[in-house]
Amino acid sequence: MIEEQSLEAQPRYSNRVDMLVAHSSGSFPALRMITVPDGLKVKALTLLAPAGHRQITKMKPYWFTDNLGRLYKFRWAQRLSEKLGYAYLTITRHPLKKNMDNAILAMDAMLYADYDQLARDAETVKKDKLPTLVAISDNDKLIDLSISLDFIPLLGGNADESWYYDAERNLIRKGQDTHVRTLRFAKGSHYVFSRCADVLSYEVLRLLSSVLPREEVTVEPEPTAATDAQANGETQRVRLRLGEKH
Repeated sequence: MIEEQSLEAQPRYSNRVDMLVAHSSGSFPALRMITVPDGLKVKALTLLAPAGHRQITKMKPYWFTDNLGRLYKFRWAQRLSEKLGYAYLTITRHPLKKNMDNAILAMDAMLYADYDQLARDAETVKKDKLPTLVAISDNDKLIDLSISLDFIPLLGGNADESWYYDAERNLIRKGQDTHVRTLRFAKGSHYVFSRCADVLSYEVLRLLSSVLPREEVTVEPEPTAATDAQANGETQRVRLRLGEKH
């Protein structure tokens, strides 16, 4: 009886979250989780430098990356794989070479991903009009810009109407949103969440404000954050209130 009571007291698993955030190849499991029947129920989605619906050119030559991933799965060959992988990533100017475990596993994820399924999942996001924030970069050394621009319409956005930021993260062109808001950075890199943290922090909380009207959050971005005043060359503090607590 005591054991039954302790089990009942445990919190039940919930498949509902306010927002799901994914980076790079994380877009594959993220979109799968929210589109499968009885999957994760989200109010908003954020994709940072997402892998698109086509194979990236940085994986070429495919025979090498494929065999490198296979070789790495053998413990006795891992050190050799790391050396080969480091040389390959250096030559191709790949941005993940600091952590070879991460790099090779990410390469495997990109190489064997179901790109057709990702496209179908993106179409579901478009059909459901799920509030979505997408951030891409012109100088992303991993994800081809052409793939990123072609992927946005699958989600229901308009790549030609993105909010464009220069190398200093100044807003130089206003965009037009659907249920998708696209931020495009001239120098955001593949790790846009780190390089452009000030702008993205503001934008993520801005999106949350539209799905969590009862919450209250105060945000004070750096002067380089996305504000109309900034576009006019002014500097001001931006405060974002997400409704009122009751």
